Formats: sequence, C-alpha cells, structure tokens
Amino acid sequence: MRILAATILGLAILSEYAYAAPETFDDYLGWTVAIVVFLWLLAHTISKWREVFSGSSIPFSLLLLNRFRAARPLVPMLLICGDEVLCEADEAQLQRARINFRKLENATLNEIEKEIQRRRLDGTLYQWLHISAHGSKNGFALGNDEMMTTEWIADHFEGIQVVMAASCDSVAAGDSLAGIVDAVVVVYGRRGSALISTFASVFWREVAETGNSRRAYQMALTEVPQLRPFVDLRLR
Repeated sequence: MRILAATILGLAILSEYAYAAPETFDDYLGWTVAIVVFLWLLAHTISKWREVFSGSSIPFSLLLLNRFRAARPLVPMLLICGDEVLCEADEAQLQRARINFRKLENATLNEIEKEIQRRRLDGTLYQWLHISAHGSKNGFALGNDEMMTTEWIADHFEGIQVVMAASCDSVAAGDSLAGIVDAVVVVYGRRGSALISTFASVFWREVAETGNSRRAYQMALTEVPQLRPFVDLRLR
C-alpha cells in the first residue's frame, strides 16, 4: 500500500505541471522537480516489486495475479482414498509437491458427502479434489463395496475448481464433471499407478504455484511424457 500511495503522490505532483508548457524559471524548476520525484518513486516501486518476486522462475504476470488473488483456504485439497495402496503413493507425491490436503481414508459415500457439505456450510469448500481409487466406466470403487458413480459425482462436486481423477479408466468421470468443475484431469485405459502419481505431483505443484490448470497440465506432460497419449484435461 505504501508503494501505491507513493506512486499516486508522484503522479499528483507531475499533474500539477502537465496541462501547460513551462514559461518562467519557476515553471521549469517545478517541472524538473516533479519529473525527478516521479522517476525516483517509479524506480523505488520497481525495486520493491523485484524484491517481492526475486528468486522465482514463474512469469511476473502470474505472480502479480497470485499476489492479488483471493486468499486460498488453509486446506485447499480433499484427498479421497478408495484404495489405500494407491492412496499412499499419491499422498507421498502430494507431500513432495507441498500440497496441504485433508485425507479421507477408506472413504465412503456418506463420509465424502458430509465432508463436502460441512465445508460448503463453513464457506471453506475445497478448491481442489484428488481421487485415489480404482476407476471404471461406472465411476470409482470405494470401501464397503460402494461405487462413487458418475451421476453421484456430478451431483456433489459443484463449486470445486480442479479435480484429478488419478486412476485408470476415469474418462467417464471426466465426462460427468465437464462443465461442472473448472478443470478435470482423466486417464484413458489402465496405466501404471507410479506414472499417474508422478504426473499428479507435477500437475498439483504447478497448480499451487500458478493457479493455471492448462499450464500445469502441459508441464506434467513434459515431465511425464509416457502418459502423453493417455491423459486428458477437460476445461469448462
């Protein structure tokens, strides 16, 4: 705020002399002082912003956008575990990406519904959702032989921004979420869980840093090219 106020002050000083050509010695002196002050304030502003963003490889425009974006929830992600073995691998990759998440172990439909409803009522709905479960054309297999069907997903995930369906055969789930969430990543066919976990780590790391799902998807494809023919990003 101090930087902004100083810049506005410099513009105000400069505007005093902006509407008439200098004629007298005092005019020339005022013009000179105003320009010097404004240039000093401009240099000071640029210096401060460079300090704020120094050491980062993220484009300045994205950093500036993140700087003024609404504050992210303290826990931005919900991790749904339908299969504990798959979930442990995904959890390790999410921790590596330094994502703050809440984990539902051996998740049931009732637990997922209650958690999402709890956050809606609190105004802290998760921005991101990661699903670690065996997928099929019908949905995702959960504990107690339950199935998180594509119809159930479409009815309950409204308002969540980004979903990673980190399982095999998750294309049908992507179809049900297209147009409901901002972005969903799906996998075609049966692929190695280690590759999917690594892809998810890169994707979520970039989402957290830039807030740009398309950029995150492209980065994940670059770092895990083995999945390039078998993953898709669906955008609203």
